[in-house]
Amino acid sequence: MLLERSQQQIEELCAQEEETRQNMEELSSTQEEMARVTKELEGQLLAINDTMATIEFDREGHILEANENFLNLMGYSLQEIRGKHHRLFAEPKESSSEAYAHFWSQLAQGKKSNRRVKRITNQGKVVYIRSIYNPVVDQNGRTTRVVKLAYDITTSKLMEFEIQQQHQATQAQEEELRQNMEELSATQDEISHINREVEGQFNAINNTMASITFSLDGHILSANENFLEFMGYQLNEIQGRHHRIFMPAEERTTAAYQEFWRSLGTGESTTGEFRRIAQDGRPVFIRGIYNPILYQNGKVTKILKLAYNITESKTLEQEMEGQLAAINNMMATIEFDPQGNILSANDNFLELMGYELAEIIGWHHLIFVQEKEAQSQAYEELWQNLAAGQNSAGDFKRLTRDGYEVYIRGIYNPIKDQNGTTREVLKLAYDITGSMLPKA
Repeated sequence: MLLERSQQQIEELCAQEEETRQNMEELSSTQEEMARVTKELEGQLLAINDTMATIEFDREGHILEANENFLNLMGYSLQEIRGKHHRLFAEPKESSSEAYAHFWSQLAQGKKSNRRVKRITNQGKVVYIRSIYNPVVDQNGRTTRVVKLAYDITTSKLMEFEIQQQHQATQAQEEELRQNMEELSATQDEISHINREVEGQFNAINNTMASITFSLDGHILSANENFLEFMGYQLNEIQGRHHRIFMPAEERTTAAYQEFWRSLGTGESTTGEFRRIAQDGRPVFIRGIYNPILYQNGKVTKILKLAYNITESKTLEQEMEGQLAAINNMMATIEFDPQGNILSANDNFLELMGYELAEIIGWHHLIFVQEKEAQSQAYEELWQNLAAGQNSAGDFKRLTRDGYEVYIRGIYNPIKDQNGTTREVLKLAYDITGSMLPKA
């Protein structure tokens, strides 16, 4: 009986040892998988950190950490801001408001926020950023800190501001001037339309980043909805196909394109603006980063691309250039500083007044005015009002280089910077001398 009992115990021990061995193998496999996933997540976080400005706060809004992108954008070192409150970056009017207090209260309760905001750098410069505030909660659901992801949209915001300034200046023209410049009026309507459209597009497009992943040789593994949406594809239409489907035809077989994928495969990231082709053949401009994802042994496993769509701002820039070229071709234009000194003039103005550009740069507007008018109180007030931001429109008598009198109809438009200060005065005009001369 003792022998049988011993044999039974030995069999049970063997079974337990086998079960333990299997459990250890499963644990080892699980640990390897966790290490791989952790490494991949670290790569993705590194890509986000390289692309975006990030900063961390405690639940009350005090600064814990910030990456180099954020510090460079705001002009601070980490030591200068650590421990200070988020209101350091906000205007006093905003940081003392009930809405600001409610904003941090909501974050502390675990509610994220996606917004476009105006912030002040260490040098007092205004910047505009698209920000995503993400509360991080513990296992009990309590917010422990807030992570902010952001990127700079100052250029597009200033472009909108410039459009608004031009639109306001154009609207100030006399009714008679607007009636005689139908093309300019159409330009005003188009700029206003573009301004509204850009505002809507930025609100929609800039909510989140677009992402897509590739194998080392450039074949598509996955893509998120934002990428698929602005490229016009469904995931099943592109999965497994090569990145070259997004490339302009003339670039697909170039040595530079082959080198682009070779360098990504060796672990070199690429950041910049890129021109791509959507499914319907339209060009799409994107700003982003191609970032190689490394496994724990340092080997590249795949390529992650993070990007956002800048097609609207590129289109706006091209259309603005076209509109300004149309105005420049139609009218005589000249630019002054707020004191009346000449900065530039187009060919129409130079031809009308008989000058070369080099002859008038740096000279005062006085060279076009008769002495009696130049010494008048009205003339002095004209430049005082322009410097203060008030425009002036009407018919004016001026002197050419040869001393002849010409009559022009036009408007002096003060152009202001983002702080409302006049930085230059733009005059738009056309010749009405023929209509002002006495009839025979």
